Amino acid sequence: FKVKWQEEVIAEEAQMLCLHMGGELASIENINQQKFIENIIQTQGVSQGVESDYFIGYIEEDVNGVYSWSDDTESDYTYWAAGEPSDPRPNNCVKLDMDQEYKWADTVCNDTLPFVCEYTDTPCQSSDECHEELGECYMGQCRCKPGYHGDGVEACQDINECYFQPCGEHGQCNT
Repeated sequence: FKVKWQEEVIAEEAQMLCLHMGGELASIENINQQKFIENIIQTQGVSQGVESDYFIGYIEEDVNGVYSWSDDTESDYTYWAAGEPSDPRPNNCVKLDMDQEYKWADTVCNDTLPFVCEYTDTPCQSSDECHEELGECYMGQCRCKPGYHGDGVEACQDINECYFQPCGEHGQCNT
């Protein structure tokens, strides 16, 4: 996991930045991962004077109250703050809410917040060690080339630029 506390962006841009760096917005599958991320926030962000909420990759679908992870992780784990989710409109994003001890709260995806990325450890010395056609070695880690996501070694898939609605400028939607 990597907490990007220096940047505040909308959720769609956070997802694209994570993908560009070879990761995804974080999916949190258990309390241990939740507490690990909270510890990173406390030691990196708060210690640098950044007290904020943070986007994670839990996204509400078109149906109000139905959420899924942006990286398609299958997990029943949730860590909602009391009374959450509270926005009756569909298509919300989820944040770690600083005022609720980093429990989860829904928020509009156009809020600008720091965010948490998750990466698969895929060390490399050269691009020859990465996915044959769509991978590259970047800063010592395999990642998929721009426009693709995956682990950069075994799998790189075309990005669905329209996961967030509406589709971003210049986005190409996978249907």
